[in-house]
Amino acid sequence: MESKRVETSTKPIDFPIVNYIWIGPPPQRTDVIGHDIAGPKKMASINQSNPIVFWCLKAHLPHYQKELEKHNITCRAIEDYLSQDFKSKEEKEAAKQVKTMLEDLLSPEKNTIRDRTTIKVLFSYFILYQIGGYVADTNVYPQSSQAVALKAYDDFHVPIQLQGLSDCDPRVNLHALIDVWLMYSPSHSERAKYHFDTFYKYFSALDKGEDLQTAERFPDAPVEKIKRNTEDYHELVAANIIDAILSAPRKMGELSFWMCSNPKSEIKSKSLCVDELGIVKYFYGTHRYKHKPALLGTKREDASIEPTNGTEQKKTFGSS
Repeated sequence: MESKRVETSTKPIDFPIVNYIWIGPPPQRTDVIGHDIAGPKKMASINQSNPIVFWCLKAHLPHYQKELEKHNITCRAIEDYLSQDFKSKEEKEAAKQVKTMLEDLLSPEKNTIRDRTTIKVLFSYFILYQIGGYVADTNVYPQSSQAVALKAYDDFHVPIQLQGLSDCDPRVNLHALIDVWLMYSPSHSERAKYHFDTFYKYFSALDKGEDLQTAERFPDAPVEKIKRNTEDYHELVAANIIDAILSAPRKMGELSFWMCSNPKSEIKSKSLCVDELGIVKYFYGTHRYKHKPALLGTKREDASIEPTNGTEQKKTFGSS
C-alpha cells in the first residue's frame, strides 16, 4: 500500500493514502462551486500525515495539476494507470475491464452522471485492491480545523448510519444503511477484489439489459429487460454497488463499519460525520438514486452487527 511514513518519538507510523476520484470535466455548475476539488483541498490543508492523490481523466490532468499540486496533492491520470504493465494476469485483466468500461460509459451516446458515477465506483474497487488505503468522495473533508490523520485498518470499512433507527433491526435492509462515499481496504485484500469482480459482473449484465442480481436471487421468477436511464436501471445500479459489498463470503475477511452521526452545525441536514476519523460528508444532491425496496433485504441469515470499541462497530457477512 502506498503510504507516508511519519517519525515519532517511539517508532515510525505509516499512514495510508487517501484517494479522491473525479470522472468528467471540471464542473460548470455555479451552485456547487468546487464540488470536484473542495474536499481534497480541505483535507490537504490540515492533514499532514496521509498522502493525498486526486485521480482524473487524462484530458483534464493539466487543469487539476495546476489547481491541486500547489496544495501538496498528487494528481494522476486514470487512463495512464490502467495502461501500465501490471504484474499478474488477473491484475491485467481487471485493468482491461475498467479501461473498456470507462471507454464505453464515457462514449458520446452515454456519458451521463450515472455512467460517470458507475465507472468511479468500479475504479474505486480496483484501486482499493491494487493500492489500498481510503477512497473518498470529493465532498468528504475534515470536520474542523484541527489536524487529522486517517489511520490504517486490518479490514474493509464502509460508513453506516443507524442514528434515528432505534426501531429498525440493523440486520434488515442493510442496503439502505450503508454507503460508499468513504471506503477503506488493505491493499490486495480478497474482499476488495471480490467487490470489484462482483460489481463488474452485475453491471456488465445490467448494461445489456439483464438483471442478473434478481435472477440469481429468484431463479424461477420472470426477469424483465431493463432499459438504460430508467428508474429501474438507476435503482439496480445503486443496489448492485452495495450488494457487491454485502454478498462477500466470510472467508474474504471481515466487513467493518464507521458509525455516522449528524454534525452539530448549520449543515446538519445535508451532511454526515464519521467522528472516529474526524471527517464529514457533505451531500450536494447533484445525483441521488433510491434503492429498490424489493432489493433491500439480505438473504445472509448470519449477518450481524456487534459493538467493538467506542464509536466503531464491526460486522461479518457471508457463509463460512
